[in-house]
Amino acid sequence: MKKVILSSYNIDAITRNLGYELSEALSNEEQLPLFVCVMRGAICFMGDLVKCVDADFLCDYVQLSRDQEGDPRIEKDISFPIKNRTVVFVEDIVDTGSILDYLIRHTLLKHPKRILVCTLVNKTKNRKIEVPIDFCGITIKDDIFLTGYGLSYKGMVRYSPEVYVPSEEELEAYDKKL
Repeated sequence: MKKVILSSYNIDAITRNLGYELSEALSNEEQLPLFVCVMRGAICFMGDLVKCVDADFLCDYVQLSRDQEGDPRIEKDISFPIKNRTVVFVEDIVDTGSILDYLIRHTLLKHPKRILVCTLVNKTKNRKIEVPIDFCGITIKDDIFLTGYGLSYKGMVRYSPEVYVPSEEELEAYDKKL
């Protein structure tokens, strides 16, 4: 049986709190800040988060993958000009830090005013590269596999309303559906 880590109620409370914190942090921007969803995982979180931000802003998304050597690469980059603009990366989970580190370094070349990172889950056990996290829903120190609410298993169960640790039986059942 799956073990629920964040219920939909918990996610709603976290999202509202982070929305309030972001509203405060972005209240005096000269240019509209740009919220950037790190696809695909952050799509659920981003959709709920931006509804809780009491400020004007722009939205965009980036999509990254890994090449054959396992190095990050950008599939779809930010569409808006970001020079002197605050960029807020919205992540579902920060795990090893390698993708986010690559994305931040790539974005800094475009001279934003600042980069902020907002993640639902900060999973620290597997961290290989330390990355700045400005707004965090929950920190998990255990090495557990999470699914739901943006976090997928082989592309499945991404749209569950909760974050959970699937049982071995559930993973086997998902594998049979592929």
